[in-house]
Amino acid sequence: MSIRVFLDAPKKDGGSGSASSSSAPRVVPIASFAAPASYERVLHSLQLEHGGALRQVGATSSVAATSTIPDGDYVLDIPVSQISLKVVLHETKLVIPVPSHLHKIHHLMDVICRRMTPYYVAKKEKSSSNNDEEEDELDGGDDSSSSSNLVRLAQLRTMDGFALHPYDTIGSVLRDGDTVLAVEWNAWVKEQEKLCYDVWLKVDQADFIDSKNKRIRIGRHQHNKLFIAIDVDRECVLLEMFDVEALHNFSKSGKQMVMHKEGSRQSGKFTWSAKVHFVINDKGRVTDVELSVKSYSDDRAEIKNIGIGMKKGDLVAGPFRTVQSSDIELENAAQNAYVLPSEHHTGPSLSFPPPVPSPVPLAKLAPSSSSNDVWAKIRGEEVDPILADQTWARDGSFNNLFFAHLNFINPTEQEVPVIKMTGEYNAAEEGKAPQWTPLKHAL
Repeated sequence: MSIRVFLDAPKKDGGSGSASSSSAPRVVPIASFAAPASYERVLHSLQLEHGGALRQVGATSSVAATSTIPDGDYVLDIPVSQISLKVVLHETKLVIPVPSHLHKIHHLMDVICRRMTPYYVAKKEKSSSNNDEEEDELDGGDDSSSSSNLVRLAQLRTMDGFALHPYDTIGSVLRDGDTVLAVEWNAWVKEQEKLCYDVWLKVDQADFIDSKNKRIRIGRHQHNKLFIAIDVDRECVLLEMFDVEALHNFSKSGKQMVMHKEGSRQSGKFTWSAKVHFVINDKGRVTDVELSVKSYSDDRAEIKNIGIGMKKGDLVAGPFRTVQSSDIELENAAQNAYVLPSEHHTGPSLSFPPPVPSPVPLAKLAPSSSSNDVWAKIRGEEVDPILADQTWARDGSFNNLFFAHLNFINPTEQEVPVIKMTGEYNAAEEGKAPQWTPLKHAL
């Protein structure tokens, strides 16, 4: 049993001949209440301040203001009063009529967006470098571009700077002829980002298909609110804020989605999504927030959970944990991995025995006649095995670059300069007489 209230009466055979009953029927009522309900409660819930009366569908007289309303369908008869608002968006100014003062502020924002779009020239021009296949809508991958070209509003404010709540009725906060300031989305986000510097957790997923990372940020707003932002390529596409009262007054316990953004490309072959769920306890309070991000190139979403608490009236972050990783589990990867075949050797092979350090001969040293006694005491040694560093072929010859770590030890107190050093290598085959060949070198 319920009470449904319409602005226009649903059309029925044998209905009244009033203007309301002859109007097009509304499929969805503007309000619904559990029956029975008091007259005052219904009007108070509708936030009706301009007067009005309830009339049952098909009846000619209104319901008495002191009666209890039984279940059924009712029409809200309101005085005819045209409300027009002066709307300012940057340098664009329009007078916009309001269809009904019982509509919500967010309905008014939709009307303003549609009416302002032909007149308002956005400061930020959209990039046209991507082709049609690469362009994708953030709100579900719809190929139509009409919705994306609309002016996007974040808030409506009065001339003295007070924000209008999106779920208040127009007639409860505005009057005919009032001036409303429309705040564009980009300007509002830039204003709020300065107050959202206390970030608790980020879930950032790289995307290797469109090279635009998908990310969710959560933290504390400077005004003691919980802020949650969804970013695409570090550009905020959705920003919501929840004060303490909103976080502590949910009607149902369990898990509830509060934010959602997604997109697709190539006819749904690839999809990305960002979802935020509140975990609510039996007292209607949010205890945890679950963040889920999946990029185009992810096989599944990265999901993390963070706790929400209070400390001396301020919102604080609780512990966080990873619920699900976007990486494929190792056991699944092992099952799908390619098994390499066993090694199989054919043909001759070369073996290189480990080099044995040996003293460096100093026969090539040419000391001066006055220092023969000193040079007789100098000795050299190879510190490490000689290591090959680089090999290349050029002009029909084969070249190798080697590193040799040598030490020359002078046990005397006299300084002896080393101005030249020569080197040789054995070019003879194994088992034959040595063929010492000079090699190019550098100190």
